[in-house]
Amino acid sequence: MARENKEMTMRRGAKPTKSKAKGKPPAARKSLKNDGSRVRDLERRLAEALEQQTATSEILRVIASSPTDVEPVLMTVAERAARLCDANDALIFRKEGNGLRALARWGSVPTVMTPETVLVIDRTFVASRAVIDARVVHIPDVQAAFDEFPGSKRYMGITGVRTVLAVPLLREGAAIGAILIRRLEVEPFTDKQIDLVTTFADQAVIAIENVRLFTDVQQKNEALTRAHAQVTESLEQQTATSEILRVISESPTEAQPVFETIVRNAVRLCGGQHGGVYRFDGQLVHSVAHDGFTPEELEAWRKTWPRPVTAASAACLAIRAKNLVRIADIEASPELSDLSAEARANLRERGSRSVVAVPMRRQDDVIGAIAITHRQVGGFSDAHVDLLKTFADQAVIAIENVRLFKELEARNRDLTATSEILRAISSSPTDVQPVFDIIAESAVRLCGAEASTVTRFDGEWVHLVAVYGSSPVGVEAVRRSYPVRGGGASAAARSIRDRAIAHIPDVLVDEEYGPQAAAVGSGFRATLAVPMLREGRAIGAIAIGRSEPGEFSERQVELLRTFADQALIAIENVRLFTELQEKNLALTEAHAHVTEALERQTATAEILRVISRSQTDVQPVFDTIVKSAVRLCGGLF
Repeated sequence: MARENKEMTMRRGAKPTKSKAKGKPPAARKSLKNDGSRVRDLERRLAEALEQQTATSEILRVIASSPTDVEPVLMTVAERAARLCDANDALIFRKEGNGLRALARWGSVPTVMTPETVLVIDRTFVASRAVIDARVVHIPDVQAAFDEFPGSKRYMGITGVRTVLAVPLLREGAAIGAILIRRLEVEPFTDKQIDLVTTFADQAVIAIENVRLFTDVQQKNEALTRAHAQVTESLEQQTATSEILRVISESPTEAQPVFETIVRNAVRLCGGQHGGVYRFDGQLVHSVAHDGFTPEELEAWRKTWPRPVTAASAACLAIRAKNLVRIADIEASPELSDLSAEARANLRERGSRSVVAVPMRRQDDVIGAIAITHRQVGGFSDAHVDLLKTFADQAVIAIENVRLFKELEARNRDLTATSEILRAISSSPTDVQPVFDIIAESAVRLCGAEASTVTRFDGEWVHLVAVYGSSPVGVEAVRRSYPVRGGGASAAARSIRDRAIAHIPDVLVDEEYGPQAAAVGSGFRATLAVPMLREGRAIGAIAIGRSEPGEFSERQVELLRTFADQALIAIENVRLFTELQEKNLALTEAHAHVTEALERQTATAEILRVISRSQTDVQPVFDTIVKSAVRLCGGLF
């Protein structure tokens, strides 16, 4: 007040007067003393408020700087709560299941609790009761209240703790923990201190919630990131699968574009270094498609194939074992211990460390494999393996599609040839030669042969009735070899003799085969003959010859049987047509004889009738005789 009066006086331009307490009366001196006490109280309160604000700001700063870690915040809260409330220590508990665990502790009070200690949430513990009741628990002298809190006695009985304050950490009205501050003297906490600890409890809840929410968001973001990566990976795989299926549909007669698309996508989606698609023919493994090689590497790689299935490579091993081969480290793999030093050097030079190979299965058979290498040890995941299995299945689909398409195409050609033969049969009812010529030509064209013959058997000799071949010299050599005895050793004669199929994979090594010179001259090594059987009797045969030794396929055998049946139909048609023609001719001649006899009888009867009517005149009789004679004899007059 004196200061304010002084300031007001100075503003008015008056000179300040010196005040001497010594000259004041006792009442004035008492007033000045009270004013000084109030100022000191205000300064103390201001200092406390500033300290509390500083503590709150510091806690909020720690909260902001520790969004993922609640421990620094709780340690700061514990320290500030103990210091500002003149407590000897402070503990912050958090609810974990059915117990309370101390996450932060600051102070000098000795304790028997460890970081693993969990307080049971029941009413025997001070902190637990604050959590259960969700309200402040203030005990001025806990030593006198151990009968009510036997659980706390276990931890506080030997520490000398007297005054205890427990404030719950409340979130939406439910307690998730508690702040416990303690004094070693009996000195109850003030309402202001209780309010301050309550504020610290709210800040602790904020920190805990921040960390929880931040962690939840982080986990959700990580889940979304993983989900996005999985969706992206799945989309890439689906796109690759769709591309492969599209290539399969666009290449029904060729599997090579499919193989190239598969290996390119396999290397890209698996993060591989290079890869290949391999086909197995039953003995050798062939490398048919590649990706990730430089032109120089690819040229060197191709020179090492085909390889026997027993070779030391992941693809050969997968084919041989009919199972997945997954090698995490090529350098340390016992499966590839047989690799040559050169092969290992090549792999090491390219930086290949891991490899996976998936077999291509068609039912119980393995027809190939897909193999991919990686620069890292253990570079392939289970998802990569599953993807390669899918690609292997698609490769098998492509191979099967091509096979089925070619079979269908071959059947269509067979049907076309059959239709041509049937058309020739119907258009040549009296001549079987056009049918034989078409059969011979179709057999060469559809069975991959160089020459074909159609023969007839008369009971003793086999006669050549049609021949077709790509070489005029070969055709002429076949013509010169006929006729042959029915018991001869040629394929046609053998099938007629045995009334069965004669299948000779190599005429040069067949001891029974006779006309080897003719076979060599006509340019074929393998031959196949099918007899034409009528009522169990052989009347001829159809034979084909091929320049390469080896067995003919079942389809080719069946096709030749069909041609033999059609040749029989043609022969039978001509025979029946000829017999019918002869019978018709005989009937026509018989009808003519009957007609002529009837006309003669008619003429005789007419002459007799005229005689009976003209007994006195012979002229009508003469006229009738002449007319009948001219008509019946075809005369002019």
